[in-house]
Amino acid sequence: MRTVTESDTCSSEEDITDSEKCIVCKKFSPDLSKRPYIVFVKWGQCDKCSGWVHLSFCTTIRVIRRGDNFLCPQCSTN
Repeated sequence: MRTVTESDTCSSEEDITDSEKCIVCKKFSPDLSKRPYIVFVKWGQCDKCSGWVHLSFCTTIRVIRRGDNFLCPQCSTN
């Protein structure tokens, strides 16, 4: 399990490879239109498939602590 905070240095969504995008919404940046304030987008890496997921946007989990196991929504239903 790893978490990372999205950097604001990305140039555009097209420059991002699929492996760097959220496996749920298929985007690097989630839809922030409903949050008109500064948001730090946290990511979690699935322990089973190693895919990345936007925490609190594409899953109900908001925080992953060191030593926690994390499964993305796709792996947790399988």
